[in-house]
Amino acid sequence: MIIQIQIVLYKNALLDVRRALLAIADSVLPDQTTIVISIGDNSCDSNYHLKIEDVIGEFSHRLNIKLFPSEVNLGHGQMHNKLYENCEKEIDLLLIVNPDGYIAPHSISIMLEKFENPNVAAVEARQLPFEHPKMFNLITGETSWCSGACVLLRASVFKDLNGFDPRFFLHGDDVDLSWRIRNLGYELNYQPRAVFYHSKDIALNGYPEQSETEKFYGPLGALLIAHKFGLKKGLRLMSDDLMRSTEPLHKAILREFELLTQHSQCIKVSNAIPEYHHPWKFSENRY
Repeated sequence: MIIQIQIVLYKNALLDVRRALLAIADSVLPDQTTIVISIGDNSCDSNYHLKIEDVIGEFSHRLNIKLFPSEVNLGHGQMHNKLYENCEKEIDLLLIVNPDGYIAPHSISIMLEKFENPNVAAVEARQLPFEHPKMFNLITGETSWCSGACVLLRASVFKDLNGFDPRFFLHGDDVDLSWRIRNLGYELNYQPRAVFYHSKDIALNGYPEQSETEKFYGPLGALLIAHKFGLKKGLRLMSDDLMRSTEPLHKAILREFELLTQHSQCIKVSNAIPEYHHPWKFSENRY
């Protein structure tokens, strides 16, 4: 079995990248499992790229790593698509991992257990210290979508769907991909025994601190999902929220949304696919 691990960078701290690679190197894997790593660098900075090459060099004796720089920032999904298109071997599974965190030693093996069910196409690891509150079946682990922070995918399904939709620059691409996977009849799975330690700053309200990019691309991704999957009521409510706002950022989000959707139409999916419970949430929460 061949697993390709993909990491997309944008000026991430070298310490974080080193820590992420060390965690992969220390992973406990089943016999006959081969790991290859593809790193996409969206930083568009030659000095940073050289520093990343030095970090990768530290692991050359333990890991098979290929580095792909980009002259423009392709965003999260489009860079992952590029990394997959450039894989040199026929891979079985695709592990997408954020660079601002690290995977626990046995987690990949634990996630692999779920693929004994041929109908499972994606398995998400539990994020700590902030676990996503979305619902999942406590017995089977089935869930409505998988976060792209740490998710293991069947490569054949990723290929059949042409990967991520490049219109989602940073956020929402994981929900979109998840719903399209389910529309093919596959299941998504949440595996709480597999752990991904995701570095997050804590805001005064106790929730994760939002970065400036999250403040822009999070709402934009939500609008794009509502538009793409024909969630007209939710789209109207979200658009009204942003139009009522006096924040210049919210006006900019609406302008970008109009540009991205002026020539696109919604796709046809089963009515059961979009588990839509709130204008800004795409799954029912446990708490």
